[in-house]
Amino acid sequence: MAYSTVLLFPILSSPLVADDFAAPFYQFRSTGFGVTTAAKYGWNNAYGGVNFRIIGMPFGSVIHFLYVDFAGRFGIPISTSYFITKLIVYLGIGVSTAWVCSELLRLAGKTLSRWTITFVSSTVIFVSLQNHGMWSNDPVTGYPLAGFGSVILGLTVLAFSLRIVRLGITGSRIFALTILTSVSVLYYELNVGMIMGITPLLTISALRSAPGAQASFFSRLKKLVVVAIPCVTPALALVWGRMISGSSTQSYGGTTIRLGSRAIHTFLSGMISTLPGSAWALSKEILGGSIGLLAGVLPIVGLLALVVTMFLKSESQKKHENQNSDIWLLAAGLSSLLVFWLVGVGVQSITSKVQDESPRIGYVYTYYAIGATVVGLLISLAVLYFGSARRIKTSTIAVAFILTFIATCQLTVNWRLMDKMYATLEPNRALLVAFSSRPDIANRCDALLDWTKGGWPIYYEEFMARGLQTAYLHYHDEEFCPNFVMPMP
Repeated sequence: MAYSTVLLFPILSSPLVADDFAAPFYQFRSTGFGVTTAAKYGWNNAYGGVNFRIIGMPFGSVIHFLYVDFAGRFGIPISTSYFITKLIVYLGIGVSTAWVCSELLRLAGKTLSRWTITFVSSTVIFVSLQNHGMWSNDPVTGYPLAGFGSVILGLTVLAFSLRIVRLGITGSRIFALTILTSVSVLYYELNVGMIMGITPLLTISALRSAPGAQASFFSRLKKLVVVAIPCVTPALALVWGRMISGSSTQSYGGTTIRLGSRAIHTFLSGMISTLPGSAWALSKEILGGSIGLLAGVLPIVGLLALVVTMFLKSESQKKHENQNSDIWLLAAGLSSLLVFWLVGVGVQSITSKVQDESPRIGYVYTYYAIGATVVGLLISLAVLYFGSARRIKTSTIAVAFILTFIATCQLTVNWRLMDKMYATLEPNRALLVAFSSRPDIANRCDALLDWTKGGWPIYYEEFMARGLQTAYLHYHDEEFCPNFVMPMP
């Protein structure tokens, strides 16, 4: 955990902004106090809203309530709770990624230790993530439960599917997979891309006969029907749910479809923007035209290079039994990742909101969480497969140096952007601190007034201020800033 925190620190500690900053407070004003009340609020927004996320939105609403509750009741800053939430989510990404890597390596004929796979895959993904929070709807610094939180479920679906096809299809395993696929889609609909991705994997496994046996047509047909259940059930649940709930799909730009050249441009730009280093040019512009190397990054890079080298060297010295590879299932597993990536970017690229907010390479949306994780996972697979070989080729060493250079640059960029965000969003931080630390009224009012000078939309300022007053009154029997009047724009 400490190792992950060091690598992710500029991402974990970034200031809260946008919905992550204000939503917990205007939710509190809208729905009141209590876990049950918060869950109902999330359910109502999901059931009759623009997105049928009847698992994801209640869960997120409860977490939002807990942020405010811990701050108001125990004085724990919301930024601290948010830091912990993001760390847990990224640790979940590390674990789920390692599981997928382990299963794919088995299909490739390699069995490595769990700790080696976990440390290497986590390191690759964590150091390749880009901070986009200064200019974009960034799932790296914000929206952890919607972005990378949903990716955890998607990767878990793939990992369990790979395990099923390796161990054999049984009724109990298909039932468990059906539960997983349904939960993942009802948590966040972009996971439908992974459901589409695992379909060929399960189909290939169902059509195969056991060694030395000849399966009949009806036997194979029965298996095909069985493996179709975890793929069809979540789709039916999503469609049926939207029909009975009366969700309106055209009242929000994030669900309004706009096809044409803009959609193609946004898709291609989005695919490129998920690659490591794709936002360096934009980061340079945001930072004033130059990005100086940060000396403090070098010890971190040295640490990660040492850890990865130690684990890979220990694997290369172990005696591994020869295992048969399964090229067809391996290819199907890899294609599942690619479909997940393509669908994630594609679905959001055809919406008017994403098109309007993604003018060039480096601007991202929620899909970045999927693309960045898939790319990092594929790089991890290559590092683990070739890096654990007994004889390290010159080309492998050259690639290792390139990856180390990229990690150095990316960590430098993220730390520089974190400093920039702190300087720009200091009023956000100060306001949250004032809520949890309970200073005198004058300091609280000053913090709120300073925050309103940030040029935020009027509706956003009003919702935040009202929610802040309501929450403070609930916990401390007085308003955050009595008789506060919003300044004229």
